Amino acid sequence: MYQHKVGFSHRVGRGGRAWPGEWLKQFRDVHGRAKQGLLGTREGADYRAARDELARTLLAVLNTKAAAAALGISTKTLYQRVKAGRITCIEDDGGGKRFRPSDLKSYIEVRVRSPERADRLARCARR
Repeated sequence: MYQHKVGFSHRVGRGGRAWPGEWLKQFRDVHGRAKQGLLGTREGADYRAARDELARTLLAVLNTKAAAAALGISTKTLYQRVKAGRITCIEDDGGGKRFRPSDLKSYIEVRVRSPERADRLARCARR
C-alpha cells in the first residue's frame, strides 16, 4: 500500500498516513494556505518537504505504456495485475495510472525465481 513519508498535522488513513487521493487533497489545502502566508514554521517546513517530494515523484513516474514496456508485458496485462493488487500504482483524479520505477523493480524482484525453486518447479512439471 502506498504511504507517504511526509505528512501534515491532519493525518488520515491507516497507520496515521494519508492515502494518495487524501494526501493530495490535504496538500492542496495546505498549498492554498501557504500561498496566503498562513503557515507556521513547522507546518511550512512540512509543506516545503512534501512539495519537493511531490515534484520528484511526478518527474520519476512512468505512464501505463512505459511501465508495460519496462516489464515486457501488454498494457492489458498490466491493468489486470494492478487490479489484482500485484503491482502498485498511483492513480490520479481522472483515473490515469502512474508507476514508480521502484514499485516496478519490487514487482520484478518478487517474480525472480531462485535456482532451487526453478529446479523444484521443473521436477514437479515432469511428474
